[in-house]
Amino acid sequence: MSQKPNILIVEDDENLGFLLTEYLSLEGYQITLCKDGVSGLSTFENNRFDLCVLDVMMPNMDGFTLAKRIRSLNGEVPFLFLTARSLKTDCLNGFAIGAEDYITKPFDEEELLCRLKVCLR
Repeated sequence: MSQKPNILIVEDDENLGFLLTEYLSLEGYQITLCKDGVSGLSTFENNRFDLCVLDVMMPNMDGFTLAKRIRSLNGEVPFLFLTARSLKTDCLNGFAIGAEDYITKPFDEEELLCRLKVCLR
């Protein structure tokens, strides 16, 4: 049996973070949740992840900066943004940084799950 994919979620909304953790854990993923960009970076530096799900608007370090730092540390780990920032310029910036996907809130859980599976292929 293969190991569960290990996903880092960096989300400052405690309720959403909890819901994502519970939902994705039930779907067979191993989840690590961080509540800001600084703790997300530290956690990424000290662990191995198969995928990162990043919010954009967070305290201490925004998701775009975090994504750039993650990409500089490991160019192989895929990441996607899950954010309320829906402007075209934000989306284009996310893809320019190297995101595999850019999902705006509110979102459908089943669609998120499908997009995660695609990123993990």
